[in-house]
Amino acid sequence: MVEKYSIRTDLALEQKERFEADNVEISGVVLEENYDEEREIKITTVKIETENGAKTMGKPVGTYITIEAPNMA
Repeated sequence: MVEKYSIRTDLALEQKERFEADNVEISGVVLEENYDEEREIKITTVKIETENGAKTMGKPVGTYITIEAPNMA
């Protein structure tokens, strides 16, 4: 299944957080966060939906998923 997707290590989440720190909303970019308290897993999805959003974020249009699981090790 992984073969269908391009996996990258440059985090769109980091770019989005930089703009949020300055209270800037980016048109064409949607951020969704989900936290599973029981498993202590946080999943953040950044959807770059427009060319304007892609230009602002410096990343291609697409969906970027960050999974944070401190207890995974």
